[in-house]
Amino acid sequence: MKFIGWDTSSSVGAIAVFEASHGKIQLLSEWQLNVNAKQSECLLWGIDAALKAAKLVLEEMDFISVGDGPGSFTGLRIGLSTARSFSQALKKPVVLFNSLRVLLEPAITWSEIFLKNEDLLVVSAVDACKGEWYCLGGEVKNLKKEYRTSSLQSSDSYFCAGSPDQALTWLKERLRSNPKLKWIAVGNAVERYPDLWNIEIERRYVIPSGFGHSVSGRFIGEGSLDIFEKTGGMTHSEVTPAYLRVPDAQKRLESGELKSSFFQNR
Repeated sequence: MKFIGWDTSSSVGAIAVFEASHGKIQLLSEWQLNVNAKQSECLLWGIDAALKAAKLVLEEMDFISVGDGPGSFTGLRIGLSTARSFSQALKKPVVLFNSLRVLLEPAITWSEIFLKNEDLLVVSAVDACKGEWYCLGGEVKNLKKEYRTSSLQSSDSYFCAGSPDQALTWLKERLRSNPKLKWIAVGNAVERYPDLWNIEIERRYVIPSGFGHSVSGRFIGEGSLDIFEKTGGMTHSEVTPAYLRVPDAQKRLESGELKSSFFQNR
């Protein structure tokens, strides 16, 4: 089984091509993009380059995987509409993964290798602008197999858009409730506002810098395959973004100030 996945929820886009066989996933190619640079053209170029590097074509993919956010309105619209178009044209199923959850995957993988069975709290925090963050947090044991936005919303995890104080208060309360709990935080809100994360420093792990604070293409594979095996994917008409708040552009669309075919004829 072969599949391609991408995430455009932030200014750093990720694309990867995979092959799965007998429960194992092989990374065939991986590309990182500056999504803000000629956004739609950049994504299409990256998809083409990733497929060429893997010596495959889009028609050979068994399904398409794409991050549904939360994140940049423009980035998500481009990533999802591209997946929707390919799905409709090629009759390929689509899998939607939660971008904040995949952002946590390097930290979860690192913890499983080096920390074994130690209790660990992981947090991904992305700057949502206007004084808010998009955040997802929870213990590794509870998040391990939860990749879909719908399942995260119904789980015991912390998943919301809100002020930094809200997220940091939740983190402090969780650490206070379990003195043995260690923690890791990733995401551009951690990178941009390091002083705000000086909480229980002696209980905090910092994963190697190579893991980064943006979604990495190679970590899209496991969650995407897990969702596909459980659900079989969805049709192009079911592809929708996961907004934790209504973006200004969406408000303008609904008021008629902007026009977009992505939100019409659904």
